[in-house]
Amino acid sequence: MYLRSVLVLVLVATWTHAIGALGWNVPNDPVMGVGTNAIPEYFSGCNSRAFISAYTLSEGEGETQTLTPSIVKSQLFINDELIEEQNCPVHPTLGIPLPLFSMGHSIMFDAAHYGGAGVGTIVIKQKVWEYGSTSPAENSYSVSSKSDAILAGYHSVDANGYAWYSYVDIWSTTQWAWTPYSAEYKISNALTSKFAQMDYDPDVLNSMNWAASTFLSGWSGKNNIFVALHGAPAEGGLPPLLFGASEDPWSAYPGFPSAWPPPTASFPLELIIGTYPEPATTPSATIASNVSLWRIRYYRIAQIGTGLPPFNTSAEPPINLAFIYSCEVASGGGNSDPGIAGDSLYPNGNVYTAVSEFPENQSAVMFEESVQIAAATALRDHCYYWMQIGYSVRRAMDKWEDYMADSDTVFGDSADVYGDHATRISRVYLPSYLSQSTTYVRSL
Repeated sequence: MYLRSVLVLVLVATWTHAIGALGWNVPNDPVMGVGTNAIPEYFSGCNSRAFISAYTLSEGEGETQTLTPSIVKSQLFINDELIEEQNCPVHPTLGIPLPLFSMGHSIMFDAAHYGGAGVGTIVIKQKVWEYGSTSPAENSYSVSSKSDAILAGYHSVDANGYAWYSYVDIWSTTQWAWTPYSAEYKISNALTSKFAQMDYDPDVLNSMNWAASTFLSGWSGKNNIFVALHGAPAEGGLPPLLFGASEDPWSAYPGFPSAWPPPTASFPLELIIGTYPEPATTPSATIASNVSLWRIRYYRIAQIGTGLPPFNTSAEPPINLAFIYSCEVASGGGNSDPGIAGDSLYPNGNVYTAVSEFPENQSAVMFEESVQIAAATALRDHCYYWMQIGYSVRRAMDKWEDYMADSDTVFGDSADVYGDHATRISRVYLPSYLSQSTTYVRSL
């Protein structure tokens, strides 16, 4: 008993330390270092990272300087919500704490869940208890949260409930057709609601004549894109492309008669493409009378600036998911190559994983063959449902395709996923595309 008391006294004497004599690494980024230069420009996406740590400072000067472990507990908070707690070990015989020199936290989390839609603020806070203290010391840093989406489609309907649309063969003649109007030509309230349930407040383009520049400029501040437009494969020296909403003759002729055939007309045709021709130094190029090409990469370079996310100079987030529900645009130009997929995901990486053909938590979904309007409801109700509850983009697409096969619905070719098949748009990112993510944060 006497020996045990002496051991306790010796250990306690060893831990004598001025409470509050702590140093802080705020943050303690493994790539960018320590201090204000290591604070990211923003948090965005399900692979947002945060780092913070505290350590015991040495006491005294010169030969009398000592360094004694003092930290017994640390807690990490996101916006005052307790995320994780660490405790020092306890002596197996004496049952007393064995303080540590330092404690820190490294986490990945879903920024939309903690920061909300649009531009918000996320506070990363650490509370630290030293041996013998009754209250913690704390430190924190704040970062803007940027999580938002743009959903774009178009439709035109006349007074009789019919939608007029055109297919313009820019290499020869203009052809006209008409079809009964379907609500699925436009972005539905139900799809918008899916995004709201994932903590997004999406911008929606549903008008009959929005401009390509409006759509591409609208990517600013967004990390999720959904677009439903006519598409075309590589042909006539052009890469795969999307037909902008202004190609609809109804937009050029608000008083368009319901008689058939419609009159011969000329109207602006905007084609949205990956980089063509190189380099993407201008937003658009005119290739024929009333026909212009609008380059995705030009807008993304301007929006991202220099450097890699989340430390790029513009403080604009990259696109995590570009879902392009259009016919035949997946041919050519995949992954990080210039093209619709690679340009949409520019700069195809972040500071933690570098630029990659498969950039972490970034993917584009496109189709090599025709897609059917009839499949749009199933896409909304199944694919986005699975992504909402933490499945990867690839697994969500697999489940949608299984549903379509079981229901005997003809919808065209299966989806091609470019980039990271494990991409998530809700809940924390997991590197395995097979796993469902069930939480909003995890330790690194």
